Amino acid sequence: MQHDPLGSTPTYITGGSVELTTANAGGHLDYVTGTLTYQGGRITTLNSGPMCTNQQHRVEGALDHVATSTTSGGSGTFVVTLTHYRFSLFGHCVIYKASVKGTASFVYS
Repeated sequence: MQHDPLGSTPTYITGGSVELTTANAGGHLDYVTGTLTYQGGRITTLNSGPMCTNQQHRVEGALDHVATSTTSGGSGTFVVTLTHYRFSLFGHCVIYKASVKGTASFVYS
């Protein structure tokens, strides 16, 4: 995901892509891909991570060109919480991993 600098007001999503693996109740695997819409979403800081603690951001956005193995031409939306896991190293904050938790919905034409 590309975006404006975190902390800017507003912080827009400026591009990127999504690739997800899905499984239905019977265990059948599939995939979902899509592109993030330019300025089609915003990032809001929930926890700035004072003293180099973990940061959390709410990310809301729109997807274009959503496809699976059997569909194409779809669109979608998502709302997630992004967590940056950080530690201090020689006086600098280092992000060593990130996680995303939330929901997404898709519509196919």
